[in-house]
Amino acid sequence: MKESASSLSVEVDVVSPTTGEIIKINGITTEHSKYYSISKITSRINTMTLLTVMSKTTKSSKDIEILNHLLDKADRYNEVRLNVTKTAKELGVGRTKITTLLKAFQNEDFFYKLDVGVYLINSYVWVGRRVSSNELREKAQIRWVTLTHKGNEDE
Repeated sequence: MKESASSLSVEVDVVSPTTGEIIKINGITTEHSKYYSISKITSRINTMTLLTVMSKTTKSSKDIEILNHLLDKADRYNEVRLNVTKTAKELGVGRTKITTLLKAFQNEDFFYKLDVGVYLINSYVWVGRRVSSNELREKAQIRWVTLTHKGNEDE
């Protein structure tokens, strides 16, 4: 994704009313831009891949509700941090249900387990609403590729 740059150059002739001398005044203002190589995602969701992941991992409306709850927890680094026991109680399901879904999301390359209760979301498929800048989106994609050793060739 590219953020634009623009320059404005102004040249003014100032004429002295007493001598008639012409003085040239120049001014330039520039706004700089930066290029972020966010690829294969033009919005926050790669819908086709997300739907494919959901078709392979979710088997009920409760599973979709759990996925929605997890995605809503995504922080500015596109990470989900959760306590499985607390999350299970919040959603009225067993711990096994949560852990089974988390494992399924990992198997489909949608989540990457960073630590106990900490998962990175595949930023080629989903970018959380708290990932608020192109720079953070690019960092999340670079991090995904670095950790998984997978590019976005399949997505």
